[in-house]
Amino acid sequence: MSHEIMDNDKVVVVGKPAWHELGQNFNQPISAVDAHTSVGGSFDLFKKQVGVMFDDEFIEIPDSFAIVRGATNKDPRNLVFGYATNHYHVIQPIDILKAFDTKVGVSIETLGFIQDGRKLFVTWKLPNFEVVSGDEIELYGQVMMGFDTVFSSRLNIGTVRIVCSNTFSMALGEENQEKKEKRGRGTIYSSKHTNAKLLHELGEWMGYIQENAENQANLCKSLFKKFADAPILHEQQVKDLLVTSWVDPSPVPDFYPDSLRESKQAKINAEAEKVEKIRDGIYDLFTGSQGIAIDETYWGLFNAGTQYFNHVMPSKKDTNFSIVWGNRSNEMNHFAEVLRNDLSNK
Repeated sequence: MSHEIMDNDKVVVVGKPAWHELGQNFNQPISAVDAHTSVGGSFDLFKKQVGVMFDDEFIEIPDSFAIVRGATNKDPRNLVFGYATNHYHVIQPIDILKAFDTKVGVSIETLGFIQDGRKLFVTWKLPNFEVVSGDEIELYGQVMMGFDTVFSSRLNIGTVRIVCSNTFSMALGEENQEKKEKRGRGTIYSSKHTNAKLLHELGEWMGYIQENAENQANLCKSLFKKFADAPILHEQQVKDLLVTSWVDPSPVPDFYPDSLRESKQAKINAEAEKVEKIRDGIYDLFTGSQGIAIDETYWGLFNAGTQYFNHVMPSKKDTNFSIVWGNRSNEMNHFAEVLRNDLSNK
């Protein structure tokens, strides 16, 4: 996937330049509105009645409107982004950026328009922290707004610094599927253009995230700091935690049809083999038998788990897809919960 940045310049990045080196790069903080100005602005959106010309007469099609992007400073075209009913409420890009500056009130990290302006992204840094020296976790607030009739809006907390179309897709991959927002991650707010209060609600949620960012970071820091400060005292402790995380499947019940027993046992055997591979794989990483010696703490054990699911576990699916959307993400979150609960019970 290419960067798909509108006009090849409608992107602003603060700090480390983006890989595509397009748009404007600033080393100093900048507001969303000023960043918008620095790339020559964007465009206005219009909702235009759809109809047909018949015998030189314009005949309206009832409740059918085109969502039209106006010209930019580099593109004189008017583009139709899609068709909608009158329930679609137009939100101007500049109004989203003004709401960001008012409600969030900090510098952007990135801002840009992709796919001819069909999508806008704004990211800003949330408080980050070091669990141990050299092991830092960074979180970003992510505003993702669509102006066509396909993608509407998302407000996420995630780890992706959006700078183009492919990183936009990566950020969507961190959306909430297992209520990650309870751990300070995932989709915090989303709504559709049929919501007349979308802009107001988006602004309020942006402000809410910023106001609570310090608290959210402290919660994560507290948990992972506990992991880093809790030593693993013996190998059996590791094995017990792994068995708690990935338990052996239950045997075939005594009360079960004989004709179905063999098939059921085969499924149980396959599941048992799977969990044993996971436990052995994480254990080998933690103990260093695979050449990766990891700190002998709960933090080290947790990282052995993430190392296994990110880089070792075989998968028929694309690895990146599975890490952010599928079972790999679920397994890592589950492991963190087990470790947290174990420490809470000590």
